Amino acid sequence: SGTMKMIAADAFEGCTSLSEFHVDPENASYTSIDGVLYNKNITRLIKYPPAKVSKKFVIPDTVCEICNKAFEKTNLETVKCDGKILSFGKQVFYESKALNKCYIYLDDRADPQSAWNLGHFLIKLKSGDSSIKENGYNLITKSAKQGLSDAQLYLARCFRNGWYGEKNADRYIFWLKRASDNKNYEAMRLLAIEYMTKENLPQDLEKAYDLLSTIENAPSLNNLDCYGKFYAPLAWFYRFGKVVAKDVNKAIEYYKEGAEWNDCNAEYFLAECYEKGVGVEKDLQKAIEYYSRAKEHGHSKADEAIKRITQNAESPVEEKAINAREKSQIIDILRRHSIGCFYHFTSRKNLASIKKMGGLYSWYYMEQHDIDIPAPGGSDLSRKLDKDKRLADYVRLSFCSNHPMMYRLEQEGYDLVLLKIIYSPRLLFRIYHP
Repeated sequence: SGTMKMIAADAFEGCTSLSEFHVDPENASYTSIDGVLYNKNITRLIKYPPAKVSKKFVIPDTVCEICNKAFEKTNLETVKCDGKILSFGKQVFYESKALNKCYIYLDDRADPQSAWNLGHFLIKLKSGDSSIKENGYNLITKSAKQGLSDAQLYLARCFRNGWYGEKNADRYIFWLKRASDNKNYEAMRLLAIEYMTKENLPQDLEKAYDLLSTIENAPSLNNLDCYGKFYAPLAWFYRFGKVVAKDVNKAIEYYKEGAEWNDCNAEYFLAECYEKGVGVEKDLQKAIEYYSRAKEHGHSKADEAIKRITQNAESPVEEKAINAREKSQIIDILRRHSIGCFYHFTSRKNLASIKKMGGLYSWYYMEQHDIDIPAPGGSDLSRKLDKDKRLADYVRLSFCSNHPMMYRLEQEGYDLVLLKIIYSPRLLFRIYHP
């Protein structure tokens, strides 16, 4: 249209079949070149069409701003820009899986967020060109020095884990403290752990408690910043009466809060309390339930605890996770509706990974264990809703084989497969966690 003045930021989200843009030459706000959408002055690249068949793209040297998700789900393998970028948006190359070479450089005047956005993308890009990762690391370092806490926390993790170089405890603590000072809640949690464990800092329980309390009481806290992982260490102070008066009931409340967020440490220690009868009535059924959840979410000692309980029990405790009445009700519902199996649809590209992993895992589990999903489903919005509703660590199963969402995606050209999951009552109740 020649009169259009404003295009919403998410106007083309999900338009995966879009192959080119056409803009009326008389339009005063926008233009298109070779099917790519820009502002009129060609200083802002707004959207590269996802279905455009080109494998390489050179960004015009007039462009100084690249918008959020500008190259979402493209087929590009190489992107190059001869000019310098001032502003680089978030998730610019979201799910552009084929991309393996990206030669984009920022202007020295670029803001810290742009440096972090581009740097974090480049350093994770699967490319054989070491100069790309070097550019990414330099951008993250620049962003960290300019005070962006996400970049500071990432650098801290680099030095702790030896990413892109040798481990360095002093540099790890240096960047962790800077991120913590900038109110990065995950950095504050990790710093509190350091003060508790004495691994890289002298023990200072008062500082640790103050940091954890600050996280809990922060008015702007979104628990997603650290996925509720601060509850378990906070519970420790009340469970053992360190810094604060001993209050086992309060500790149990914190463990339960952390378990709601699928934190394996909270689940493990809550299980321990049920096993030993600390602050709660001794209940080996609940202990095995929470140990099983802790094991599923990656706790290294949970499996040993499960074996200890099951070996000492007269009969397998895990078989008792649901009482007889609940089992009967569930089985009755399944039989009444002739439900003998469940279904799950996914991209054909995920089959090899599913077989390698030995089953289906939630996207949250894969993310926490740094395991790539070849063709992830959902969107930013759906994942945010999953986290908000505390459903991030669940796998979606369906009772029907003709799911409407699967039909819609197939119509859009996705190559999907339908997995049929057959169960028996014995298996169902061995893996079920209420």
